[in-house]
Amino acid sequence: MFCANSSSMTAYATFLGLNPWVSTNLSAILSAINAVSKLVNGYTSDKIGRINGLAICTFFAGIMSLAIWTNARTEPAIWVFAVLYGFCGAGYLGLLAASLPQVAGYDNISAANGLLYFTNTFGYLFGT
Repeated sequence: MFCANSSSMTAYATFLGLNPWVSTNLSAILSAINAVSKLVNGYTSDKIGRINGLAICTFFAGIMSLAIWTNARTEPAIWVFAVLYGFCGAGYLGLLAASLPQVAGYDNISAANGLLYFTNTFGYLFGT
């Protein structure tokens, strides 16, 4: 099973033998949903808190990966995953850095930012 990101979704759609139009447009749909989601998740996290928004988006992105992506064998399932994961995954990406000052404080933001991206390196090496 492929990892869930836009380039692997297109490869997976091609592997399943879906229409080439589907495999080409999956990353475009995922990116469009990401753009809208960053605005919606940013506004929502201003109301409920950045850490709370990050926790909710991370939880639902994990659920989408486990529940939908691992069982996606048809075109509609891949489309549903692209939309739902695009919405939740963008919240994770956008709110991770926004939550940093709240956790580390404004005086320690440069060291905490370096540590944050250093620890993410291992996840980026072994998965998405």
